[in-house]
Amino acid sequence: MLCTSYSTLAESNADPIDSQLLSILESIRDDYHPGTAGCSLTATRLAAEIMDWYITLGNTNIAVLTMRSIDTTQASFDDIGYSEKLMDIYEAAISLYGESGRMRIDDCGYEPVAYPYTMSAVKEVFDGLFTGLGVQLPCYIRLFIPHENAEYVIATSYKAESLAPETIVSALIEYGVLNPDVAVNSMDSTLETLYLDMNAAFGDQMRSLGTAGEYMLISALTESFMDNFGVNRILVTVNGEMLETGHVEYDVIERSDPLADDADKGPQTNHSINRTRYVIKPHGTVHHSRR
Repeated sequence: MLCTSYSTLAESNADPIDSQLLSILESIRDDYHPGTAGCSLTATRLAAEIMDWYITLGNTNIAVLTMRSIDTTQASFDDIGYSEKLMDIYEAAISLYGESGRMRIDDCGYEPVAYPYTMSAVKEVFDGLFTGLGVQLPCYIRLFIPHENAEYVIATSYKAESLAPETIVSALIEYGVLNPDVAVNSMDSTLETLYLDMNAAFGDQMRSLGTAGEYMLISALTESFMDNFGVNRILVTVNGEMLETGHVEYDVIERSDPLADDADKGPQTNHSINRTRYVIKPHGTVHHSRR
């Protein structure tokens, strides 16, 4: 396992930064063996290490660092198997969000320093890595799927042709989260807020569920859209009208830090769904994180 002092990494000069990146790339090549016992734990550890390295380092051109590291040492990462390994690490990084992602990291015995990892950060890192290695970055999106016990949503990767509203809805239908007749009418956004209008079938599905099922469904939809499109606020409507279910009248939904509350206590099952808050403007703020 790599042992790195991330607290001093950002203050180092270019040489140790390049060396650290090269060390991670070599660990992916030499320590990760797909299809063997424990390979998923290794992939999780490597994904968390490279995300911590990048986030701690700050704004940098990871493609240039990758190319410079490889050119300087003449290290070999040319075989097709390496690209496939890197793709596995990319998928592992996509799954590292929220409480389920933190549990995956705990299982591999790694202590993260910059968790959680947003989808935009994951894309930045791996776009740079793939570009630096001369390989095209595959298109993956991050989906949030309800846990079987309806306690929280789980982040997972989904390979897609492109990132689009229809892609997310189709993927959630494929996972059995949304009914087959659910569709997006339109999507618009400002710098901070996403405006998502769904068809009547989505409203019908929401109203057909109990409180827990409704909570899981709106969480899966809104977390998937906010995370992939890089916003922290979303307004979901149905045919241009406010979404009303009999339990809640939904206005703006705000996304907060998934591990901000009680962070010193670790993941809290009863603080689920990444602590999303449902802000109901006509009636004040309703907290659906079961605090």
